Amino acid sequence: MFFQKKPSPLNSRRESVATAKKIDPKHASLMREAWWLVLVVVGIFLAVILFSYHPNDASWSHSASQLDNTHNAGGTLGAWVSDMLLYLFGFSACGG
Repeated sequence: MFFQKKPSPLNSRRESVATAKKIDPKHASLMREAWWLVLVVVGIFLAVILFSYHPNDASWSHSASQLDNTHNAGGTLGAWVSDMLLYLFGFSACGG
């Protein structure tokens, strides 16, 4: 009695969320496409920092002198993130 599901259209949840926030369909589709672009940019950034990993860069697993330049294409942040990913996943994180 309490758990009987009421029949509803498949798109009713999407429509109710869009009408609750009062987003027109043009902006909603733009936001969906923007998420894909963000994911592509993050994926490209991760690929670049992983392929430009250099073991002499200062990162969380080891230190280097302040005078050494960072060789990673992502800078200091790229050196840290690539070192953490390579530590967690090994060189399989580079795709090879």
